[in-house]
Amino acid sequence: MELCVDSDSVISIIQNGGGGNVMGHKIVQRIHQMLRLNWEVRLKYIYREENYCADGLANMAFNLSEGIVLFD
Repeated sequence: MELCVDSDSVISIIQNGGGGNVMGHKIVQRIHQMLRLNWEVRLKYIYREENYCADGLANMAFNLSEGIVLFD
């Protein structure tokens, strides 16, 4: 599995621990739990422009209500 991230800082925090803010700490803890599962995960830096679709969906999420949202 490949986890593509558009922030060198986020990759550093995930790989080395520490840093971040209180709100982000819980997310990093959860990512570490998932990385310890029996699978191979590679962290990869990717420019935001290269991952335009995922970036657009992430930005749209701020305006959506909670729950499952399906796009057709």
